[in-house]
Amino acid sequence: MRALLPPRSKGRPHVCDLRYQLLTAVAGTLAYAATENATLAVLIVHEFLTDKTSDTRHGDNAADYERFLHRFAGNPVSSEVAHSLVGPFAVPDTSPFRGTPLLIGKIVSDRRAR
Repeated sequence: MRALLPPRSKGRPHVCDLRYQLLTAVAGTLAYAATENATLAVLIVHEFLTDKTSDTRHGDNAADYERFLHRFAGNPVSSEVAHSLVGPFAVPDTSPFRGTPLLIGKIVSDRRAR
C-alpha cells in the first residue's frame, strides 16, 4: 500500500477502511500508465444503477468512494466534488509509479426500467 497511498496522517482513513476494489483499480491504472510511459493516469469508476441493485447499496458505495478520495486528497471530499474528475494526486516518492499524476473520477449510469 505504501506504493499507492500517501502516508496516513491524523484524520485520513486507515487502509483497512478502504475497499480493495478501488485500491486494485488504482494499482492497475498506474501500472498500465507506466507500461505506456504515460504522463498522466486516469481512473474512472463506473457505477450502474439497475433494477437488481438497491439505493442503500449505492449509498454505501458512494460513502466508500468518498472515503477513498479522502485518503488521497487529505481532506474529506464533498459528494458534489466526488462526482467530477479529482486530482491530480501524487503517489509516494518510494513508489515505482512516482512522477505519474493520478486523476480519479466517477460516472453513474442509471439503467433502471422506467
